[in-house]
Amino acid sequence: MLIYRQSQRSPHTKVSVLLLRWEDDTTAELDLVALEQVLRERYTYRTDRWVIPAIPNASMKLGVRLASFLESAGPDHLLIIHYAGHSFVASDKQLYWAR
Repeated sequence: MLIYRQSQRSPHTKVSVLLLRWEDDTTAELDLVALEQVLRERYTYRTDRWVIPAIPNASMKLGVRLASFLESAGPDHLLIIHYAGHSFVASDKQLYWAR
């Protein structure tokens, strides 16, 4: 992880943040709004909020959205994904996002 002082120049010319939460989990909304405000106003990052739909196989829609976000990356473009939700490690040792 690289940490830069405000007086130092970041190696990134562009920063984009994708803020995610589940459709039926509105408890995270106020925190996401506050975080988005800081990222935009303090750091001038480009932000995008996306609500994961509460439907069967939501992972397909989420995968499409993540792929679209990742496609926007350039060589000096920092991408940040913030997930406001629960997760667990299953018996197959994979991490899963959960509602």
